[in-house]
Amino acid sequence: MSMLDVQLRRAVRLVALFNLAYFGIEFAVATAIGSVSLFADSVDFLEDAAVNFLIFAALGWSMRRRAKVGKILSLILLAPALALLWTLWHKFNAPTPPAPVPLSLTDQNTVLSTRLRPRLSQPALSPLYRKGATPLMR
Repeated sequence: MSMLDVQLRRAVRLVALFNLAYFGIEFAVATAIGSVSLFADSVDFLEDAAVNFLIFAALGWSMRRRAKVGKILSLILLAPALALLWTLWHKFNAPTPPAPVPLSLTDQNTVLSTRLRPRLSQPALSPLYRKGATPLMR
């Protein structure tokens, strides 16, 4: 495995772990305060983590197996929409506003995380960008 592959795998794993961590944080807060929007965002983080873990796993696979991963990824992209519809249905039956302070704090933390994540993965990705690599297409 080349140094670029090692750096790419490290960056993808780091981003996947960040997404998984923020799924857990947002899901816990959304469940505690009854926020549909925060729940939908948490499911999006879970979907992002799943996609990144699949990319991480697929980096060493053949093109045929990578094509199968692409089909799985397309199914995973449906998860946030289905979760949002489910949550909206339940919220429609019990329309109470979420607690504003935990919602605001969680959203601010998410914004900071979203800005921090590229900076943490940048050292591992910068050699790849210079070489014009596209990991799933190599």
